Amino acid sequence: MRAGGTLNPVQGQLHRAGALGMSLFTKATSHTGFPVLDDLPWRSAPQKALQAASGLLVSDEVPRELIAWLAARTSDELGQITDRSLERPTHFKWFLGGRPADYVIWLHEYKQPEVFAQATSFAASVHNHRYGFCSRVLSGGLHVSTFSPPAGPGGPVLLVERRHVARGQTMILSHEDVHRIDRVEPRTCTILVQGPTARNFSTCYDITTGSSRRLYDMQSRLPWTMATLAAEYVESRPADTTADNRLAHG
Repeated sequence: MRAGGTLNPVQGQLHRAGALGMSLFTKATSHTGFPVLDDLPWRSAPQKALQAASGLLVSDEVPRELIAWLAARTSDELGQITDRSLERPTHFKWFLGGRPADYVIWLHEYKQPEVFAQATSFAASVHNHRYGFCSRVLSGGLHVSTFSPPAGPGGPVLLVERRHVARGQTMILSHEDVHRIDRVEPRTCTILVQGPTARNFSTCYDITTGSSRRLYDMQSRLPWTMATLAAEYVESRPADTTADNRLAHG
């Protein structure tokens, strides 16, 4: 809200939704998405959309609404949730739904502290993402380090701050923000709204050696895989002699 008390269009939309008693989970399904988020400016102003989505996560009712929403899912919806969910070395990513070109909502269930402490990849690495996101800690807590991005190719990432994101707190990160979860508290869960993909790769950094590597999404990697197979099997395949064989046996 600006000083004069005028709502911008995104704030106005969420204000109307609140006046109508709509929450993040109103009329939401894993198949069709979360209607209260559908009209946010995901393509034209993704960071504003994430700020608006973050505003929906701060309600004290969100954890109870999530529990009730999950309990009300049909067996078909629960099947879709489990089919699209993922296990990482550091956490479980439970797919809740969304419109993948615009947004996806995840429930992140972090592994117990002693397991997380052994991990060096994914959330435990120094990294950025292909997309921006906002999240809220539902239980437990996160201890997070943020880093300045390298000034140029091959440049170092430098520690900026360490912070504790406690139960009930939210955070918003853009696709450029470099960070690492240093440790988690017992039974840590977060709800996360992932924005649209801003690029086809994320980057992991090794702060000891100064090296980095890009991790490309599967959609971008598939053409490379196809080309590799083609080079191995198609280009090296002997010439087709079927026509010659027909002539020889004609």
